[in-house]
Amino acid sequence: MNVYAIQDSSTGAVKIGISKDPKARLRTLLTGSATTLTLLHVVPSADARAVESRLHERFDVYRLRSEWFQLPADVLGDLREHLESAVDEVQREQALVEQRVPARGAYSRLEDALRAAIQAKRGAQAEIARRLGISTPSVAAYVTGGNRIPAEHLDVILDVLGAGVNLHGLIRSGPLSPENLTQTDPALGMAAVYSDGAHRIGQMQPADLAATVLGPVPAHLPPDVRHHLDQGRACIAYAGFYYPLLTVGAAQLAMAVEAAIRAYAEMHGIDTKIAKTGRAASMVNLIDRLASAGHFDAHQVRVWRAWSDLRNALMHPGSIQIAPMGLVLPLLTDFTLEFLRLFPAPDQGS
Repeated sequence: MNVYAIQDSSTGAVKIGISKDPKARLRTLLTGSATTLTLLHVVPSADARAVESRLHERFDVYRLRSEWFQLPADVLGDLREHLESAVDEVQREQALVEQRVPARGAYSRLEDALRAAIQAKRGAQAEIARRLGISTPSVAAYVTGGNRIPAEHLDVILDVLGAGVNLHGLIRSGPLSPENLTQTDPALGMAAVYSDGAHRIGQMQPADLAATVLGPVPAHLPPDVRHHLDQGRACIAYAGFYYPLLTVGAAQLAMAVEAAIRAYAEMHGIDTKIAKTGRAASMVNLIDRLASAGHFDAHQVRVWRAWSDLRNALMHPGSIQIAPMGLVLPLLTDFTLEFLRLFPAPDQGS
């Protein structure tokens, strides 16, 4: 499959689409057309549909309709590079994932155990709804299986169900803290990482993982950023019990990245929505606009674009992705440093 760009000579508008045979597609478009159409670029891709979606997202601010865009001269001049970079981004995202498991797999078995425990405890649904700030029918949909249970709600659900609950091998007594995480998923025990602050390398235990991730979140960060950081770190702490939650937590960290970009853009008067459609602008679009306005340097563009790629990989629909620990844990430190660069602590000045 190929990604192609076709230009209308009369308006300069460019169509970005996919086809097995772009030349045949051009002939089809020319049938009955009153203007001249030119095939500008063709780039092959193993996942052309994902590349097409990435380009449509990147150029959403220039969209005329459907697959047609009115690109400015500088973007048009570098269009082939944009197509090729989108192909590279999609390939990198796929390479980030060590393993994919079906959406109805091990996490679904954990959900089934949670549903049974919620049903067995009187008043649990109403209390969970109150604690999470959602409606009781929403919790009821979790219980009946109409909606999946978000992993970031796990800690609240366990608190409501009571200390010492054992669900699918997940054991915790008391608050979520290093000393109360005592059972190791075999997948976690295989990791050779720094397990304490003394540069000792060895097998990481749940308490070590919790100590790594459950530090304080800077209180001055925007509320949405703090929320996703808190949820992400809680999920990662639970990876000591159930390893796929490492990736669920990483996805929450990626959402913190998106929240930070949007908050930083708003702080500098950059509209986070597309004027023509009212839809939210993409992360890539906001990063480019922040750079154009002089608010991001070249290093920041590289860093935040890389995290945008990671966010897209982790939020891929239809699967729960198992990310390597070496990918996830460094994000916690790097995120905090870059967040503080965008949002300095009050005593650090602007």
